[in-house]
Amino acid sequence: MPIFFLTCLAIFFIFTVAQKPKQESKQILRFALPSDISTLHFASSSKGCSINSSHVMSLLFDGLMRRDENDIPKLAIAKKIDISEDRKTYVFHLRDCYWSDGVKVTAYDFEYAWRNVIDPDTETTTQTPFFYYPIKNAKKCFVGEISCDCLGITIPDDQTLIVELEYPAPYFLDLIASPQFLPAPIHYAKKNHNWATTAEIVCNGPYTLKKWHHNSELLLSKNPDYWDQEHVYLDEIEVCIIPNSSTVLSMFEKGQLDWIGSPFIRMSYDISRDLLDQQYEDALVYWIAFNTDKPVLSNQKFRKALAYAINRKSITDNIFSQSATPLMAVLPHSMSLKDEPYFEDANIALAQQYLREALQELSLPIESLPEIQLGYVADLEIHHRTTQAIQDQWRTVLGIKNIVLQPIEYNVYFDNVTYGNYDMGFMGWASHIHDPLFILNSFKNKAELMNKVNWENERFKYLLDASEYAASKTERHHLLSLAEAILIDEMPIIPICSLKKQFAKNPKLRGEHISNLQAVDFKTAYFED
Repeated sequence: MPIFFLTCLAIFFIFTVAQKPKQESKQILRFALPSDISTLHFASSSKGCSINSSHVMSLLFDGLMRRDENDIPKLAIAKKIDISEDRKTYVFHLRDCYWSDGVKVTAYDFEYAWRNVIDPDTETTTQTPFFYYPIKNAKKCFVGEISCDCLGITIPDDQTLIVELEYPAPYFLDLIASPQFLPAPIHYAKKNHNWATTAEIVCNGPYTLKKWHHNSELLLSKNPDYWDQEHVYLDEIEVCIIPNSSTVLSMFEKGQLDWIGSPFIRMSYDISRDLLDQQYEDALVYWIAFNTDKPVLSNQKFRKALAYAINRKSITDNIFSQSATPLMAVLPHSMSLKDEPYFEDANIALAQQYLREALQELSLPIESLPEIQLGYVADLEIHHRTTQAIQDQWRTVLGIKNIVLQPIEYNVYFDNVTYGNYDMGFMGWASHIHDPLFILNSFKNKAELMNKVNWENERFKYLLDASEYAASKTERHHLLSLAEAILIDEMPIIPICSLKKQFAKNPKLRGEHISNLQAVDFKTAYFED
């Protein structure tokens, strides 16, 4: 029986951009990141922090879709999309465009990149397989049940990519616009295993990589072969690697940087209150993650005692001011599934009760608790201040004096947490997709690297699976809220606060696209005379 396709006119390429500014002098944008980039493409390496790396990926690569100034996925490498009536088949028609070495971009570049991260036998297997699970057979491929040759991708010709889904996924085009679905230059990547970790990278985005001094800087230059280069106005972008937020602050004040604050480096209120004068919505949360495989931390009541003892309002008032609000849920406020919090902030009496019950179950007096390390990213001043405040509250409220702060370099810390080499970890958590499922999915399967807490729950898994097949948005919302309630009851993480972007920029900078996620796209940015 033939498949009838509905052409999606609404997602045709309709970017609205500012008129090209007069460029009498070279336009160079400068911003800073807290740590070196671990990889410039997920099909080359899965190590390190994806959010930090994605800030540069989006400048070097273009996918089938790209988010516009309203944060909506619009056509990019895809010039047209046909979607079947049952919304389970997507046909992407590619425009004529080229890699930076002159080779044409084809559908095979997308298939290669996606297969490379799904295939469990590659060194680049993704930490976030659930991004790809909507694709037919992707999950079976990832767990090794079937060959990746069975993946639901068909290529009838170089310029056509057909993707079949397991189920209608209302967020699929949002996925396609994320860094996880960028193409990779198959002709180059197959010859060079480390192709995306050096300055010789081949790319297809608005900029190319001119130089990369690891742990120091990256220099990006306008790509003369980019298909939409007429809407790229900056000549160069300098990305400085600066772990210390006070240094970043000083450089901005001296005019050496054009952007400071979110989404790149978060700063505490007291050192930045006179400078960070702009706010924007965000989907970032701060948590403390437990390694639930560790003794003592495997005890649910001990985890809940620590969670209930924290005074989040005091922390947000004194460290974050207006850029954060207390969070007594898993999801950021912008994705909230429930009007009321799941528990009361700073419930001292209940925290002390849970601690007594936990110590009884563990058969331990409080003095005999082992040392527990609370890790955080070194040099990020706001992380140090927040963990210090929480450590003091636990000492005061619960009398626990054996929790030790452990500052660790950014990428080392991220890998430690990923591979279970930690006790507790303070971290910011964000999603590339503005949908609750893609945060909750991080806790679904203990065996997956994205599950930092080594926790899983069968009922929780069932609810997430059921939400994919929900008959309505209301039913899906209900199922996901039930899943979130399980997380809060089990408490493998402690939610601390939900944040907004707080930043300042060069007053002459225009044309950037600020996302509700952890991203700013400088493709169409420029400096006004």
